[in-house]
Amino acid sequence: MTANHTDTVEIIARTLLHVAYRVVEVYRDHIITRIWDKNDSIPLIAPAELIGRNIGDARNDTVFKKCGELAAIVFATGQDQLLEYTNVYNNKSVTFSIRVLNCHPDKDYLLITVEALAQTKHPEIIEDKWRLALEAAGDGIWDIHIESDLIFFSPKWHDIFGYVPGEIITREDWTSKVHPDDLETVNRQLELYASGAAPIYSCEIRYLCKDGTYKWILSRGVVATRDENGKPLRFIGTHQDINERKLIEEKYQGNLNLVLNLINSLPSGILVTDQYRQLVFANQAFCDIFEIPMAAAELSGLNGDERLQKNKLFYKDQQYFLSRTEELMRNKTMALNEEFDMVDGRVLSRDYIPLTFNENYRGEIWRFTDITSQKDIDNRFERQRLFYEHLLTSIPTNINAIDTAGRFLYINPNSLNDTPTREWAIGKTIVELHKRLGSPAEKVAVWLNYFNSALQEQRKVEWVDKVELPDGGVAYLLRCFLPIIKVDGQVDMMIAYGVSITDRILAEEALKSSMDAFAHSFNYSGIGKALLAPGGKWLEVNDIICKLTGYTREELQGMHYHEITFPDDVYIDVPYIQQLLNKEVESYTIEKRYVSKTRQIIVTSLTVSLLWNADGTPKYFICDIIDITSQKLLTEELHRQNAELEAVQTNLINKISQLEELSHMIAHNLRWPAGNIKMLTELLLLSEDELAATNKGFTRAEALSILNKSGIALASSLNTLIELSEIKLNKKIAYNKCDFAEVIGNITRQLESTIFQKNASIQLELEVKEVSYPKIYLESILYNLISNALKFSINGVQPVITINTRQGEKRVLLTVKDNGLGIDLKKHGDKVFKLNKIFHEGFDSKGVGLFLTRSQIESLGGNISVVSKPKKGAEFTVVL
Repeated sequence: MTANHTDTVEIIARTLLHVAYRVVEVYRDHIITRIWDKNDSIPLIAPAELIGRNIGDARNDTVFKKCGELAAIVFATGQDQLLEYTNVYNNKSVTFSIRVLNCHPDKDYLLITVEALAQTKHPEIIEDKWRLALEAAGDGIWDIHIESDLIFFSPKWHDIFGYVPGEIITREDWTSKVHPDDLETVNRQLELYASGAAPIYSCEIRYLCKDGTYKWILSRGVVATRDENGKPLRFIGTHQDINERKLIEEKYQGNLNLVLNLINSLPSGILVTDQYRQLVFANQAFCDIFEIPMAAAELSGLNGDERLQKNKLFYKDQQYFLSRTEELMRNKTMALNEEFDMVDGRVLSRDYIPLTFNENYRGEIWRFTDITSQKDIDNRFERQRLFYEHLLTSIPTNINAIDTAGRFLYINPNSLNDTPTREWAIGKTIVELHKRLGSPAEKVAVWLNYFNSALQEQRKVEWVDKVELPDGGVAYLLRCFLPIIKVDGQVDMMIAYGVSITDRILAEEALKSSMDAFAHSFNYSGIGKALLAPGGKWLEVNDIICKLTGYTREELQGMHYHEITFPDDVYIDVPYIQQLLNKEVESYTIEKRYVSKTRQIIVTSLTVSLLWNADGTPKYFICDIIDITSQKLLTEELHRQNAELEAVQTNLINKISQLEELSHMIAHNLRWPAGNIKMLTELLLLSEDELAATNKGFTRAEALSILNKSGIALASSLNTLIELSEIKLNKKIAYNKCDFAEVIGNITRQLESTIFQKNASIQLELEVKEVSYPKIYLESILYNLISNALKFSINGVQPVITINTRQGEKRVLLTVKDNGLGIDLKKHGDKVFKLNKIFHEGFDSKGVGLFLTRSQIESLGGNISVVSKPKKGAEFTVVL
């Protein structure tokens, strides 16, 4: 709005005040911007309550809302609008005229005038014009004819509560709708009005609506007509809907109660006084601090100066307390955390907060806090600060405190023993101090680089500073920048310290030489060496271990030793490890099997020792691993061959013994027939004369007859001896009670490496569990058949070997079936069990096994047969 417009509006407003008692300026957005009043205007609503508010929302009042609607019409059409309504003021009925005028020089504004049209002591308010005016004001009208006890309600009243005309016609009907809790309020206000103690009847009550809910209303009324004796004849009034305002008040009252409860629960004493130094509010903590024998609520309304005089008795310096209090109240300047010593040894902290609203002083808030404990803590912290300062000053380490701008806050004497320079350096930057000390530029650059890194990355930064000593020696300092982080995540300051690590560096160099020697021995040893963590992880291995297991160093370092240990040997050395941990032994050596990456079983000689940390905890195990797989296999083979040789030797001894016995039998049984034949043949070679001269008494015919009988006897003896030889030659072979599962278990253990390597499956179908048979023969038969099934398996196919026992008609049948290469029986069927016959090239086979197997079986009266097809496996059946 321009200055010319402002002057013009002032003139217009002053002119309108000749016919109205209030002029209101309203902007296009319905905000009240200015108000002009006559000196004798009716002060229904103070201007301060309306300035800056929307005219439609200025009060919970239908009149204001109506004014907002009329203002919208004027802004839209440019036509002036008029509203009249009647209200009670000072026991009088007053009719007001509100005009909304389009006479403002700025079209974004309009003016509203308020004027009183008539004032009468007892108006006839039942007239239609009055009723219409009140209806426009948004109030419901009630009119009670006291003598007839009838009550009249305006249509607007029925709209407010939802009733229809005729439902409420008597005072009893009306009273029955008032909330039971509010009846006492109604009666009390009626008594006050009737006695003259109140100018009008007015009270806020809850009234029952047609829908069953209660609504807050403002009920106002006056006696409109009396008889000549002053007896009331007519009681009229209005019901204003204030439900929304009351709900808001209840909400704010609840918030107020919450705030009051919070203040009352504070450990600090709170005192509120008004501009006249009267006590407005105090909490219980205030009473407790000053030992006031009253409830806090009872202090409200008391004189603040009197309370001040009583409270001063608690202060050690009463004069200072009073003068300082008066100074604050005089200057009305906020003061916080002022401390006072009390007579009883306590320390109080006091806050003074002046209360100002719209630049008007309304009072003050005082807060009193007992900080005795806090002061004790502060004193203790101060003592601790001095202690740590003394400690930092005395500690034989370079310690500095530097702010984020690189300025020194503290330097201990060990960092800089020149006191004047040290005192000068406080507040100076890193660059300024090093310049004074004459430090090389490159050293200053290193300091700044590490300082900025620690500051920007908010982390500790360390480096080793090599210092040349005046005597030509060298010293090493471990320097560090350590940022101190605040709660908000920002760096507060930087702690810089330096510790001499010369001895450590020299020890590390010596240790490095020792470690280099150990590493050389470790990496280039001719045997496998490994370091094992206490938890079982491989820490380090040499190339021999990698070659032995087929794993790379990186693969092994991510594995637990259990992962490459043969399953049956995983826990074999647990007792020995426990002895190491108990320091009962310094090392142990055992035979242990591992599994290579290609699933080969590796038999090793394992020697383990334990290295300890300085604190007595295990550091790592040192393992020496020697591959003895070849030696182990050779040893097992030698043992097997020795066993076979011993069996053959025993058998040969038995055979020799049997042959000797047989020879005696032959000599005994054949001597006579052989002698007869010899004698008779000699006689038959003689002539008849010579034969007669012998005096033997035999004729040639008789000699031939005797010779024939001797031949028959010799043949019979030979047959008998042959049968006896067959029995004799085997009678010394011991028969055993053989458990098939046990025998097979012994053989699979001998072939364990091959079974594991080929991932073979051995399946048992043992219907017959035991058999009486020479155990050494049974083991040899099963060993040859199972080892052949493993040897002649198909590459890439898991070997499956099924061993079956069952009862035949007279003997036990043993079957060994596989899924290997098989034998072409059409081509080799007559050669399967012959000596030195080979059916598959490229295998370590001499063609002896099946020949020996058949010989053993047949020597005990059994037999062996085979069913097979190429690539379909073979099935050998043995009749035991």
